[in-house]
Amino acid sequence: MLTLVNNKSDTAGYSIQQLIQQNKLDLFKAIPKWSPEKENYKGVLYWNNLPSIDQSENEDQSYSYFLRSSEKHIDIDFDIFKHLNFEQAKIVQNLFPQTLAFGRNGIGHYVYEVINSRSVETRKFQIGSRTLIEFRTKGCYSLLKGKIDNEAFAKISSINIHKINYEDLWQITIKAALITAITVLRPGDEGVIQDYLIPIIGELGSNNFTQEQTEEIICKFLELINREDRTKETVKTIASFYKKKHWSNVFSNSFPLPWSDQEKHGFRNIVKELIIKSEKKEEVGFQIDYGDDIFNSVLEDPNWIVKDYLPEGLCVLGSRPKVGKSWMGLGLAIAICNGDMFFNQKVNPGKVLYCALEDNRKRIKRRFNSMGLTQEHKKPDFIYSCRKLTQGFEDDLESFLDKEENKYRLIIIDTLGKIIPGDNKVNKNAYLHDTALLSNIHRIALDRGITILVIHHTTKAKLDDVFDEISGTTAIQGVADTLWVLGTNRQNKVNPTLHVIGRDVEQKSEEIHLNLEFRWELLGNAGNTNNKDKLFKDISDALLHLQGGHNYNGDGFTPNEVIKQMELKNPTTKLTSSNIKNIKTRMNRMRNNGDLIHGNKSGSYRLPLF
Repeated sequence: MLTLVNNKSDTAGYSIQQLIQQNKLDLFKAIPKWSPEKENYKGVLYWNNLPSIDQSENEDQSYSYFLRSSEKHIDIDFDIFKHLNFEQAKIVQNLFPQTLAFGRNGIGHYVYEVINSRSVETRKFQIGSRTLIEFRTKGCYSLLKGKIDNEAFAKISSINIHKINYEDLWQITIKAALITAITVLRPGDEGVIQDYLIPIIGELGSNNFTQEQTEEIICKFLELINREDRTKETVKTIASFYKKKHWSNVFSNSFPLPWSDQEKHGFRNIVKELIIKSEKKEEVGFQIDYGDDIFNSVLEDPNWIVKDYLPEGLCVLGSRPKVGKSWMGLGLAIAICNGDMFFNQKVNPGKVLYCALEDNRKRIKRRFNSMGLTQEHKKPDFIYSCRKLTQGFEDDLESFLDKEENKYRLIIIDTLGKIIPGDNKVNKNAYLHDTALLSNIHRIALDRGITILVIHHTTKAKLDDVFDEISGTTAIQGVADTLWVLGTNRQNKVNPTLHVIGRDVEQKSEEIHLNLEFRWELLGNAGNTNNKDKLFKDISDALLHLQGGHNYNGDGFTPNEVIKQMELKNPTTKLTSSNIKNIKTRMNRMRNNGDLIHGNKSGSYRLPLF
């Protein structure tokens, strides 16, 4: 059996000759050169072109010796020793099988011979700016033996290389990175451990980590912080969550983690590197959520986008073409961006992504102008094309939202028809097909605590249940958390009605109106004859003033005369062509409703009280 070389040198450990005789590795040597920038001797110019050394090599103390890692010989670089204390780092390192070891004090690196090697790139597991572990393959080198800096030396402490399956080594590395991250990110001894672990357990469970794997990771964390007294209770907590499958996650507001968003994204990225599949068959049977547990749980308020109208989750907004649903979506987006009023109430501000799949940049610019936006207004962000549902859109959206700068509260998809795959001619089971189309974005919304609003069309037919007018099967209604239907009667030219129903909202029907700035306003419960909006009052006030003049003869006034009076009353307001068209349309509607009557001259209107 090979033993350590017994000498008094700082480079004590196995010799290069012993290593070469035992293993076939790609090694090279170079004269140490100091790097003022990195303050070490690790750097080697043109390292990939230097010749490999062979068994005839005699070790020369004036050289440093390096290992070129490869797809067959993978080097695990334990940066955990920089972030954990020595005892903690050794506990994590002991998750790995004993193998060839080297580095500072002979412990910083493990090298494995991979049995079923594959073409993979080096992978760094990071939390924020901190690298925890490196999975080094081709394209990397490491200082095997020699000077690290002016005080430390790298040495070889073991030369027996362990053979391992690639998948097994990858899984161990993921677990080690997760355990280290949970430990490093824990804020000292503050807070309740269970509250800290609940969103972490949920993050693992919702990403298909088995119960056994989650227990292993969490219990190892407890060992690292010397709280093994919590193991039994924590295992029970994990079992409870896996039984109910009610997951929290690292972005949860219920059990907020004291991590930055960058750290949360880093942790989630490590989790998603591996979906651990259970080796056991899934147990068949009921998963019971006990009534007492439900009763004793904390009831959380929904995360509202618009209080009492639009909570987090998936919402479908349906209406006939050209009614104004895109104006409603854009108006909502601008209100959220600026924390302004929407549906007569102030909303909380946040970022909005608008998937304007039926529009282009020019049209959005025109709508900005029509809505009276200024440089000071915050605006939503836009995309005009994307991949289809179930064909990459969901992955693109998740990757986009994972970036730290993309903290979006609301995603608007306008319209559903533009994002449905072209092979949507499903005859066999349209209900299941519609369910599959929306289920993934529904899950994204719930997992991230955001709202995804999908704008859709309704059918031509008038049905007893207005929500059945949403085009497609009832699966669309079933998957969505909230439904909005913008109903209108074009023949009677009355104000539209917004019908709302959902899991977290009370069913309601509200009369609404598109104002001069193309923003929807609530007028009140549908059917209430007292519902009057600002435009109605402005038109009525203008006519009242004109009809009160000394020269009024009962002929009435044209829309252009009413508009002129409105501008005189508010000289700072400049009406656009779109505003003027809206006023003319509204006056005609008021006549149809009996709020105005025809004057004596053609195209004129007057108030009925004269």
